Amino acid sequence: MVKTAIGGSFGGKAEPILDPLCAHFARVLQRPVGITLDRAETFTATRTRSGAIGQVRTAVRRDGRILARDTEVRIDIGAYQTGGGFLPGSMSQRMSRLYDVPNQRFRGRAVLTNTVSSGAFRGYGSPQIHLISEINMDLTARALGMDPVTFRLRNLIAPDKVDQVTGISVGNARIRDCVEQGAEAFGWQARRVPADPVARFRRGVGMACATHINGCFPGFHEATTASLGLRPDGRFDLTCALHDLGCGSNTVAAQIIAEVLDAAPTDVVFCEVDSDLCAYDLGTRASRMTYIVGEAVRRTAEKLKAHLCGIAALALNLPAGEVTLAGGHFQGAGRRISLANLAAWANARGTGLEVTETYRATANPGSYAAHFAEVEVDVLTGRVRVTDYLAAHDLGRALNQRLVEGQIHGGVQIGIGYALLEDIAINPETGVMKADSFSRYHLVNAPEMPGIRVILVEKGEPSGPYGAKSVGEIATIPVAPAIVNAINHALELQLTELPVTRERVVAAMQRKAAVTQS
Repeated sequence: MVKTAIGGSFGGKAEPILDPLCAHFARVLQRPVGITLDRAETFTATRTRSGAIGQVRTAVRRDGRILARDTEVRIDIGAYQTGGGFLPGSMSQRMSRLYDVPNQRFRGRAVLTNTVSSGAFRGYGSPQIHLISEINMDLTARALGMDPVTFRLRNLIAPDKVDQVTGISVGNARIRDCVEQGAEAFGWQARRVPADPVARFRRGVGMACATHINGCFPGFHEATTASLGLRPDGRFDLTCALHDLGCGSNTVAAQIIAEVLDAAPTDVVFCEVDSDLCAYDLGTRASRMTYIVGEAVRRTAEKLKAHLCGIAALALNLPAGEVTLAGGHFQGAGRRISLANLAAWANARGTGLEVTETYRATANPGSYAAHFAEVEVDVLTGRVRVTDYLAAHDLGRALNQRLVEGQIHGGVQIGIGYALLEDIAINPETGVMKADSFSRYHLVNAPEMPGIRVILVEKGEPSGPYGAKSVGEIATIPVAPAIVNAINHALELQLTELPVTRERVVAAMQRKAAVTQS
């Protein structure tokens, strides 16, 4: 198996569906085979996000402290035994890492139905369970007559708290900082006012919190192996099964190696990922690339640096402890040798210039976020427009701020579509997909995007490379509940079903008017 660049995946390539068929045909026919799908086939023959129906019961004191929570979720995983079957366990971990609730019960069932394959899509269960729980948090706060931000701050988890499900620490969890800094920057208190009940266009604000994982520890053998060597031209070869699916993992890995070896990121050459050359790896999933693979390449780079310093000490006829690496040269006691010249010196003597390191995770801290949204709702047509957005993220440390902000912007775009537009519209009786083309399945485009502000909470995570945690998946998780909560605030409704289409808004307003008149 040799990787190829495929662009964004977002979980859609996490497990093969059509690939084995293609490989089988190629083997039988003994020639290259490619499978080409038209748009309708792409909708029906590849994976979707798993649908979910959930109920939450919350026991809460009058002062806003949550005493207990009971959650039950049914997950539609389609007609095939894909990775959707693991979603209940995944969702249970998300429920236990965000709020400090002393008594919790979670029941989840993955249900086979006569529909298309389902599985991971940027969050693997997190968007669904956070939608259910964060709408519940807002409705509970409303029942208490309490501000949603105040209610959450009263119950959010603290740093180093032990996760009830996994029994491991959530790490340096800075979700409180996200909420406090985000609310202040968004102007929450000033904007959290009732909408004009007779206006056609009504504005509301909402927020939601979220958490996500950093890798698969302790449920899987979470490890990554990397090999790093010095090339004859003084650059570095990295051999590792990391596969950049548009998330910038190659860039971050090169930055980490360059930081250790005092080189330029462009001096790192990525060897083509080939199953004959690379050790087994869990893959680009579970927000593990920066946190797990990044730490693996950091340790490998440190190992190579120590190895090369020892070789350079021989070449310079110096004690090993007196040689340092800076600016592409090893130096000590007034002597120096370049990386390229050291490679030539070592190759002439048959000295190996490559090291291999396997990093096994021992922790799985939480990444955290608090998102704030303002919406404008046209009660006549039901159209919802997101007019302002702020995302505050605890990611430990941003190793590449531009990449981080790009991930957050992209996550918000996906989340807005999830909240307002995207619906494959499967007939529940026949299993037939109605929206199998972009004329029926609508995405959020540039004109619909609001201005997005990003706040990065960088308090560091001791177990991550240079203090970094993940941001790729969590960027999309709190978006939909923040928008739904904003709509409910604007219209004084209790909408809980996605997507919040125009038809659903109009129908809800008509029901509300009928109840008021009666």
